[in-house]
Amino acid sequence: MNYCLKNILILGLLVFPALGFSQISDETPKEVIYKFENSGFLEFHSNGWGIGYRTGKFTNGYKKKTYDFSFSSVTDLKQIKQSTSYTMTGSRFIYGKTLNFYNIKALIGTQKVITTKPYWGGVEFRKFLFGGINLGIGKPVYLYIYNYIDGNIVSLEKFDPDKYDFQDIYAKGPFSKGLDELKFYPGLSLKTGINVEYGIETEKAKSVEIGGIIDVYPIPVQIMAYENPKYAMFAIYLSFHFGKRYNK
Repeated sequence: MNYCLKNILILGLLVFPALGFSQISDETPKEVIYKFENSGFLEFHSNGWGIGYRTGKFTNGYKKKTYDFSFSSVTDLKQIKQSTSYTMTGSRFIYGKTLNFYNIKALIGTQKVITTKPYWGGVEFRKFLFGGINLGIGKPVYLYIYNYIDGNIVSLEKFDPDKYDFQDIYAKGPFSKGLDELKFYPGLSLKTGINVEYGIETEKAKSVEIGGIIDVYPIPVQIMAYENPKYAMFAIYLSFHFGKRYNK
């Protein structure tokens, strides 16, 4: 994750100064060769990672109406994988984590070209603003716990920080445990940033994107037992997009 954040900061230093130069006007003519664009993307957040799909239609040579769909795994910045003296044959766990959290987003917005590519290729800068709905999904965390009363028998239990100490834990439980106890958190999301397209093939869509996302929930989300529940989560991200352009 530190490596990802380092790349985000480096890309930010390279991208954002470019916004002050050679910005174009909608009145500048530009031919629309392909009207539609679809792409998939892989996204690395400051608090997790995700995958997504984006589709859009060019309204003119510089603007594109875009739909953005994604699924993300959300973590807490303070969570750290740990182990006890018993965990050698088990698997590491995150002490204090009570909830595995994910979200599904459906966003709509506009992407606008800031600087165009030279005729020989190069890069093209675009800015965008998307907004829409998201559905948070919380799954309780289960851990294997030592039961000293029954002679050190390991049992699978939902983690309760008031009931189990660090040394009581043997290993993390299976992902499948708790799927019948899902809790849903409907919310709203806003996503903005800069998209940098590269390459010379006009029918192929290849780009790198840096931006920020804020998710807001009317029901607070508590991932870690010793942290306050959160009504809003903010993350910066770096994503890689690959797709195609076409005409119907």
